[in-house]
Amino acid sequence: MTFFPICSNRVSFFGCCFRKKTKTKLARPVGEYPWLLGLYYADGYVRNRSQLAFALSMHEELIENKVCEELRELTSKESSIRTEFIGNMRQIRIHSTELCDVFPNKYNPQDFTLLWNQFTQLQKLQFIAGFLDGDGSCAFDVGLTSIQTFSRHFRFILETFHDFLAPLGYTSLGNEHHTM
Repeated sequence: MTFFPICSNRVSFFGCCFRKKTKTKLARPVGEYPWLLGLYYADGYVRNRSQLAFALSMHEELIENKVCEELRELTSKESSIRTEFIGNMRQIRIHSTELCDVFPNKYNPQDFTLLWNQFTQLQKLQFIAGFLDGDGSCAFDVGLTSIQTFSRHFRFILETFHDFLAPLGYTSLGNEHHTM
């Protein structure tokens, strides 16, 4: 419930906005969407244990489309997924306590480890791709390709990425200001 002031002829009172809670039946387990989970760790959040949201740059229309597509597959075709521009951002959100209950606490390293250990190698790569789509950038300098991500809250995730990618021939550079 949201309260907001309403003024009318010098008399102020508070109004409120009611939203009907809808049951969202999950069509598939959230673990089958590693890219979406990776993006959630980078750019997603749960608000009031009832709203799952993603905050993207205004230029990320392709990512917005993929998020909406995966949320529809994950829930049901009738789910109400809202998108809007707020300043220079795109916000995607869905109201669903059921969905919020199955998304991990992204600041808890144990929740991440449990999730990560359930993934296949391909799903781990998809998770990393989602994370980098949210908080990564690519550089192509003199034939050298690099992917960078900076995250002060998710050092435990970046260390896991390093441990996973090192045997595949990737290296990482990290310090207090820049990680991976």
